[in-house]
Amino acid sequence: LTAGCGASLPVYQPELPAELGDKGLVVGQVVGIGRLQGWSRYSDVLIDNRKKGMVVNSFICIPLSPGDYEFSSLLTSSSGGSGFYGGVTVTMTNTTTLPLNRKFSIRSRQITNLGLLVLYPDTKDKEQKSFLRFFIDNTRDMQHFIKTSYPQHSAKLNVDGMTLAPGPMTQDNALQLLRKDIAIKAAAQAGRHVSY
Repeated sequence: LTAGCGASLPVYQPELPAELGDKGLVVGQVVGIGRLQGWSRYSDVLIDNRKKGMVVNSFICIPLSPGDYEFSSLLTSSSGGSGFYGGVTVTMTNTTTLPLNRKFSIRSRQITNLGLLVLYPDTKDKEQKSFLRFFIDNTRDMQHFIKTSYPQHSAKLNVDGMTLAPGPMTQDNALQLLRKDIAIKAAAQAGRHVSY
């Protein structure tokens, strides 16, 4: 019915072209906690300060030519309304950027994993403008995601040889504390209503 009306279907994962040629892929996953939860759904991915793709249902999957890059930031835009002033229609757009500054390299027909990026509100910031970022090695999860979501591409890419982007990764001790804190906050927010 929607196809007959010309409506587009919702997007549940990042879209890839049918052929990648000599390009490689950069992949990753974004999870926002608390007030940053919306960044996990749909936000623009800026690479070298240019929009190159989107976070779709927490996943990033972007084809790029071989070379060195920087995952500059995430960006969201929303309409701030419009009005008619002096014969001109003016539309306001509100944009918010989360700087990330993570360097990575792309090789031809290879996959580079940015890891799982956890965006965590800075509890010391009363103005709610700053956040903490944690990068976690999620290579096995991303290999499974590529194999199941893009089987036509995984046959041409070295999925099992996925490279983790260099940079500081959250270590086990800090990861355990982070998990505990997230679980406590989720339980407090759920109250008596618990989903399983």
